[in-house]
Amino acid sequence: MTDIGYLSTQYRRATQAASVLDQAVEELNASPARRVEHHGADLGRYLASLAGLIDPVYAREIDRDLATVVPSTVVMSLSNRTRLEPDLSRRLLRTAETLKAGRTLEPDQVTLVEQVGDVATLDAVRLSREILSS
Repeated sequence: MTDIGYLSTQYRRATQAASVLDQAVEELNASPARRVEHHGADLGRYLASLAGLIDPVYAREIDRDLATVVPSTVVMSLSNRTRLEPDLSRRLLRTAETLKAGRTLEPDQVTLVEQVGDVATLDAVRLSREILSS
């Protein structure tokens, strides 16, 4: 039996994550400085938490306040991706540190934020399909 409550919670979290990440990417692409002026530090904490959740080496980076709102589906998707990209956690952490410091992101870091947003969006779509089919 499908747990609709769990799926709904994960869907809401994935949708919120996708929305925040999409807004950050829009801001990054609109800014010649490639900075997230509003909430850049929060986005950095989120990416650092993701790094810690997918790789125990970076567990100390997990923000207690964010750990409970990160969609488990996004964590699982990114964890699966580390098989093909073993340096994913390190790149997430490097991008997080750049965001928290308010520095300019490199093009590959902007792409990484975009990719994490895409993962959240795809997971939200998949979860919505699961909910509808239940």
